[in-house]
Amino acid sequence: PIQIERHRCDISKVWRSAWSNLETERIGREIQLVERSMTTSLQCDVDSIRLEQVFRNLFENSISACGDSGQVEVSCNEQKDNGIEILRIVVLDDGPGLSDEQKAKIFEPFFTTKAKGTGLGMAIAKRIIESHGGQIALIESDNVGGTAFSIGLP
Repeated sequence: PIQIERHRCDISKVWRSAWSNLETERIGREIQLVERSMTTSLQCDVDSIRLEQVFRNLFENSISACGDSGQVEVSCNEQKDNGIEILRIVVLDDGPGLSDEQKAKIFEPFFTTKAKGTGLGMAIAKRIIESHGGQIALIESDNVGGTAFSIGLP
């Protein structure tokens, strides 16, 4: 089991730290982070170190998919699910997207779409989110191509 140590933090600071720590991955490339928030509070009780690992895995995959230029968008809003307040975070890239086979296996351990990947990133991300009582899912995006993941945290 994954042990988490919750504390109140601003989720946007967590994803910004993950993005900043991937600066070397973006050297010589024009890949931008675009942030959109439809909520006034981005505060949540989470393990920020574990959650940063989730964002790092998502961003690494997005950066890899974007090639020399692209955009990674993070949007956030509040929702209610069966009376429970949920912070919904969507990470979307404008890469080529995933095949149906890749979509079906994306959270399986040791499945990778990268030449040098271990195939553990998304499996670990799913375990971390679920240990917070949340969910992570691949969602269909409205744009042409690209990949989008939705994270719901109570």
